[in-house]
Amino acid sequence: MGSDWCRREASRRTIPEGITKAKNAKLVAIMDVSAACAKEAGPIPDYEKLYLPVAENFCAKEQITIIHNVLLTDRTGIQMIINAIVKIKENADELR
Repeated sequence: MGSDWCRREASRRTIPEGITKAKNAKLVAIMDVSAACAKEAGPIPDYEKLYLPVAENFCAKEQITIIHNVLLTDRTGIQMIINAIVKIKENADELR
């Protein structure tokens, strides 16, 4: 079965009641992808064997991870987070 068949299958899915369809939107329910479409997509990569130096460098040296609970604050709290990130960035050489 070709990708045209997969697109037709995806386009005929229904939108749950109460959800307005966006103009020109295509609805694809991930849990409803047929086995034929999944097979056509090919095998899932072995992510442990991938070499992704840019992503690895970003994760190891450039990102700041903040759990979502911390971000559920008021403007003052968000400003404190921003100030802390700026301070870390300004003093990164000393922190290494």
